[in-house]
Amino acid sequence: MKLLQKFPIFLLAAIALPIDAAVADESKPAKTLQEWLQAHEQWQAQTPIIPSNQLAQAPVGEITGVEVQPTETGIQILFTLPGGADFQVITEQQGTTLTATLQNAQLNLPNQTKFQQADPTATIASVQVKPGPDNTVQVIVIGKSGTPTVQFQQAEGQLVAVIGLTATPIPTPQTEQVRPTPAPDIAQDGIEIVVTAEGSQGFLVPNTSTATGTDTPIRDVPFSVQVIPRQVIEDRAIIRVQETADNVPGVQSAEGYGGLPTGEFYVRGFPSTAYRDGFRDFGFLSPIDVANIERIDFLKGPASALFGLNEPGGIVNIISKPPLFQPYYSPSLVVGSYGLVRPTLDVSGPLDPNGNSAYRLNAAFERADSYVDYVGSQRYFLAPAFTTKINEQTTLNFQSFYLNNNYTFNRGFLPEPEYFQVPISRFLGEPGDNATINSGGFNVAVESQIYDDWKLKFGLSTLLSGIDSDFTQPRRLINGETVTRFGTTRNELSQNYTLQSQAIGNLKTGPISHQLLFGLDIFRQSYQYDLANVQATSINLFNPVYNRERGGLIFDLNELYGVNNVGLYFQDQMTLLDNLKLLVGGRFDISNTFYRDLANDLTYNDSNVSAFTPRVGIVYQPVDPVSLYFSYSTSYNPAIFSVSQSGQPFDPEYGQQFEVGVKGEIIPNQLAATLAFYDISKQNVLVTDPNNPDFSIPTGEQKSQGIEFDITGRPLPGWNLILSYAYTDAFVSQDTTIPIGSRLSGVPYNQFGFFSTYEIQDGPIKGLGFGLGLYYVGDRAVCFDCDITLPSYFRVDLSTFYRRDNWQLTLNIKNLNNVEYYNTQGFLIYPQPPLTVLGTATIRF
Repeated sequence: MKLLQKFPIFLLAAIALPIDAAVADESKPAKTLQEWLQAHEQWQAQTPIIPSNQLAQAPVGEITGVEVQPTETGIQILFTLPGGADFQVITEQQGTTLTATLQNAQLNLPNQTKFQQADPTATIASVQVKPGPDNTVQVIVIGKSGTPTVQFQQAEGQLVAVIGLTATPIPTPQTEQVRPTPAPDIAQDGIEIVVTAEGSQGFLVPNTSTATGTDTPIRDVPFSVQVIPRQVIEDRAIIRVQETADNVPGVQSAEGYGGLPTGEFYVRGFPSTAYRDGFRDFGFLSPIDVANIERIDFLKGPASALFGLNEPGGIVNIISKPPLFQPYYSPSLVVGSYGLVRPTLDVSGPLDPNGNSAYRLNAAFERADSYVDYVGSQRYFLAPAFTTKINEQTTLNFQSFYLNNNYTFNRGFLPEPEYFQVPISRFLGEPGDNATINSGGFNVAVESQIYDDWKLKFGLSTLLSGIDSDFTQPRRLINGETVTRFGTTRNELSQNYTLQSQAIGNLKTGPISHQLLFGLDIFRQSYQYDLANVQATSINLFNPVYNRERGGLIFDLNELYGVNNVGLYFQDQMTLLDNLKLLVGGRFDISNTFYRDLANDLTYNDSNVSAFTPRVGIVYQPVDPVSLYFSYSTSYNPAIFSVSQSGQPFDPEYGQQFEVGVKGEIIPNQLAATLAFYDISKQNVLVTDPNNPDFSIPTGEQKSQGIEFDITGRPLPGWNLILSYAYTDAFVSQDTTIPIGSRLSGVPYNQFGFFSTYEIQDGPIKGLGFGLGLYYVGDRAVCFDCDITLPSYFRVDLSTFYRRDNWQLTLNIKNLNNVEYYNTQGFLIYPQPPLTVLGTATIRF
């Protein structure tokens, strides 16, 4: 009730979504401002591209059958036309998605209202044929490694769509009218193809497999999921993956370990778990370079029913760029403030003349100083990948990376008010503090179509990261100006090994369609650290004089902790009616957690726990563009570091979420919105035992309640946007020592993000574009036992670019208003970059 009272406007938005979503078609690309305004008026008035009276004069063709057949270059889709037809086809291409709209057509399939097939070949992710508005049929083809192309051919009683693949996702809009190229024995009349707004679907990604384990339209998923595609990363000139949180409601970035660029985030108030291509990562000690990222999926809410042990806020899945089956070469160079120099290379192509295998190689080098005194870094990154078709039914995909990062280990500020009085350039370590991290890994995924409706998937992943560091860290503030410190040397190693197997199939029980998923995964995650802390000289906060002199040993540790886990899970995605979908799933986990003192040969914890985590969700689509959904999901996370006073292991932490929301396609396949309301609670949080403060008891509880809203896509040709807002109330609801109502660390009540670009579509300055970013983050608590709040901030970013067929120049200005703002890593505070200028030159051929 508190949320509804504070934010009634979102209820109005929920009511308005179905009305706005009725807009289906789009005007031709505008060449002038006047034409752009006219196009906008047509869009609001729902004016179709083809006058309705002209469409009414043509007979409506009936499609009674759809069949997909693989070809040497892609697929062909066969449409059965018992009465013949005279179609006009409007096609749009963007990213890896082709949408073809057949005018004067009706889809009348036996026992189903639409056709859908996942993974028909190694290069095509999915094919969907569904009814559209006003006697139209939509054909949506999503490629895995490039943009699908289409040629329509017509013969008596049949229409054939021949689907091929371009070398790379189409980045810029074009407008063209073409005629079909028929086969020698196929008639040439009857079909006209009109290509409009080619390659301008914007920032919208319509499908995801992260939320369900199957390639599913986001509108059919009863959970909140946002996707940041490659285009956003490039348009914003994102170098640190944490920056993507600006555009995802309910997500905040967390500063990496000593300034390391990792994939750590707070999602709906709780720390998230990072995944690479669906395999578990150890984000704390696992740096991420953006060079080989295709997209980032943010799945909100508990995800243990699919991914096993996790916090209840959500997970982050980083998807790597796939190999391309046609030659592609793209060098790029970024230069910018604080001595940044970052060349990158992206090359891809076939490995054999038959098109059965392809490779991709992404490489990057980065050297930069910093706005913080004495801080700098140098990084090398290499990411080879390949895919091969073992036989007609089986495909193997391989992804790998190696990263070497030499950087100044910076521990930021302590949570005291005096630190906000010094320049953000203040460094409280010692010149020469350093760390070197070597991180690498690979994953192999094999997929085999064993029957028409069933396929098997097997996966193996290894991720290793090791860091050697020697630095000086602030310890406490004395007399408001003297910072005591200690020196530390550390050798740390994280190891992650995962085995996965899945079976995915389709069947029907009467009128109900089922997409079934059965899975088994086994993983081991461990982290070992060998450290020694020694005395170090103090330093004046306001007038630092550096002195690296070290003293005697304070303490040393050599410890190992982690988990061995086996999980068995299932899921059933049911289509009860064409507009009513039900998802039911659950997972059973057995976890062996361990925590050992290697130096003294002691075992603090070695225990086995198990849990079953279900989830259920329902989607109702009262009209085609609108989805109303409700879901219940759970999480499970075993305790590693603590045991009870009796020496027995604690029960795991459990999380539950109730979520209700509405998703709307304001413009089908181009502009979509999501409005979500959720309530999360996490029980069995370890708190101090009031009868024995040296031990803990599992009686704590934390809650997170909130509203999230986002709009993503392309309202008009050349105009792309992401707009998001979140209200998050994350707090302690039960504890023995922490005051009830205390806010969770790093989470603002209010968060707003807006990023938009516009590219001129025609004329002498075609390809010139501009971008604007507006970001607001409210104040945030730092820690439970400190009375420090990070101040709110409002930041402005600007960009301009000039894009031609095979090259692009971009200028990005970040933090144009030079606002001072901060981030956290644990209880430590890190100033964020002031005004920063980046210039990028990219060639693609």
